[in-house]
Amino acid sequence: MEDKKEEKGFFKISEYLDDYFSECEEHITSIKRNVLCIEPFKKPEKKIMDELLRSFHTIKGLSGMVGIEEVEVLSHSMEDYFKAIRDGKVSLTKDAVDTIIQGIKTLEFVLSERKEGRVPPPMDDFNNRLKGLYQGKQLEIQGEKTKEVLITLGLEEEVLSKIKDEIKKGKKIWQFNFFPSNSLADRGINVGIIRKRLTDIGEIVYAAPKILEDGGVTFEFILSTDKDEITFSAWRDDGLKWRRYTIYEDFQAIKENEEDKDITRPEKFARIPTTNIVRVDLAKLDELMQMVGELVITKARLDDTIKRISRYVPEDELDFLEETHIQMGRQLKNLREGVMRIRMVPIGEIFDRMRFVVKDLEMETNKRIKLEIEGEDTEIDKLVVEKMIDPMLHLVRNAVSHGIETKEERIKKGKPKEGKICLRARTSGDSVIIEIQDDGRGIDIEKIISKAKTDGLIKEDFVVPHSAKEAEILNIICQSGFSTKDHADMASGRGLGMTIVKNTIEDLGGSLFLETETEKGTRFIINLPLTLLIVDAFILSSGGHLFAIPQPSVREVIEIEQEKITVMENNELIIYRGVPLPIIRLSKLFNLKENYGQIIYGLVIGGGTNFLAVMVEQVLSKREIVVRPITDPLVNVKGIGGATELGDGRPVLILNASDLMDMAIKRHR
Repeated sequence: MEDKKEEKGFFKISEYLDDYFSECEEHITSIKRNVLCIEPFKKPEKKIMDELLRSFHTIKGLSGMVGIEEVEVLSHSMEDYFKAIRDGKVSLTKDAVDTIIQGIKTLEFVLSERKEGRVPPPMDDFNNRLKGLYQGKQLEIQGEKTKEVLITLGLEEEVLSKIKDEIKKGKKIWQFNFFPSNSLADRGINVGIIRKRLTDIGEIVYAAPKILEDGGVTFEFILSTDKDEITFSAWRDDGLKWRRYTIYEDFQAIKENEEDKDITRPEKFARIPTTNIVRVDLAKLDELMQMVGELVITKARLDDTIKRISRYVPEDELDFLEETHIQMGRQLKNLREGVMRIRMVPIGEIFDRMRFVVKDLEMETNKRIKLEIEGEDTEIDKLVVEKMIDPMLHLVRNAVSHGIETKEERIKKGKPKEGKICLRARTSGDSVIIEIQDDGRGIDIEKIISKAKTDGLIKEDFVVPHSAKEAEILNIICQSGFSTKDHADMASGRGLGMTIVKNTIEDLGGSLFLETETEKGTRFIINLPLTLLIVDAFILSSGGHLFAIPQPSVREVIEIEQEKITVMENNELIIYRGVPLPIIRLSKLFNLKENYGQIIYGLVIGGGTNFLAVMVEQVLSKREIVVRPITDPLVNVKGIGGATELGDGRPVLILNASDLMDMAIKRHR
């Protein structure tokens, strides 16, 4: 019936999907923010509950309109669960809060799968679990509920009886699923090995092969054990998945009419009120920004043209031309800033997600963490926000996994048992500064160096120079494959996170810096441009070539006198405001011919406690440039972050400050 309507032009559901996913994303963000205000064993505020119910109800209705049944039913179950909490039918225990968080993650996962055009796995187990919590009876042992749950449909009564007996003995029950593959077989991992591993840590009370929908096979085991999850946390890469197990009863008591009521079906269309908000695809804003970039280049060409013809044009006409040109420049600047304002969003979008991540990590690691946020209203380009989600996630996970100690360790050290992570953001000129700081154990530099030598990442005789200690350590931990953990867990340990962080930040034209102090904590400092396409930059010359460097990357431009340069251990430095400042000649980095005069210009770059002056022959001007990325791998050069063109058509290479820092450090080794 729906296909016929689409053919006749009544409606096309596909036309509404983009708006649907955007709307759901906004409601999920609101749900997360409100759930973080809920505390175990405390009754939530009525305002919070009303907003949560409204968000789930809206997602349910919208999903019904576009025919996405999985989201519709799941949000309906979550709505009913919150109604049960509101009405006092479900106690808001810590387990209940954990269930809420898992429900939101499940809802987010299903939406993500649908958005990518994939069919999510059946959600019947989780939906039944929710319904069991507020409509059925959960088996309770000594007044306590187990932490994770799973519907026990399809198991024989003998197995169920055995599971109940084991739970009464205080055992933990886990369901494991092993998914065999050729790559695992090549590593010597098969079902026999998995069975032996499980019997080594507990008793297998049930085992059976199961055929998957795609024709594959999985081996299911139910294990009784007194071991914690950390015992087998490293097995996830060996084809294993697991979850905690308990039992529900009396599911047939759910009435069909209660299950179906208040669900908006696809054919029942609701009228959506109009708003003064228009959603625009980010790609369209990119196109608009590129057009503005072309106008910036055209204006630069006009600048040069006016300079060339000024001697031939009568003075009064030249004044009129220059006045018009200045006015056009002002209007172009306003246009650029207007487009930028459309693209700008609060960085709180990322910070709010990190609240939820920290809450999740608390459950995984059994650590207590307080998250403090400052500057969440700081605005940044939407594209930068999207690309910074993964790096921020890795840094927060590392802070929890490597930085924050366990409650027992912190008490022994005289610290508060609750660890603290601070997320800060602020603008500084045309850049935004983001900080991720923890009050944990700090980075053990000697351990980092020892592990890097063991892994062959640095030479055995390598010694960290004191002047660039933290920069060197940052370079080591950002190398692919480096990790101080022997086994990966849910929080960290695969040796890829910091590489992703550094590469992403540098791809965005930003820089990453590190500060750490033993037993005091660690701080990562990220310097990012507010926008990526059009930036203010210094135009400079070195070795007979022109270069540009984005102004946000430069802390200060100073004059350096030749006779005040000191050579120490083959490294050049000057005294800068009372402290030694290492310097590097740009001509040496790129093997260019030197032509320095008596006065040399230095561009002070870096952040945190790591600074460096890049020596150039001249700083010619400051102007707007349009950044053109260099995508051809054959012409990519470390230290160069892109290219631009001036008004006279000359191509100019754009320097990458972070790369220059790395190149200088390696040159000084």
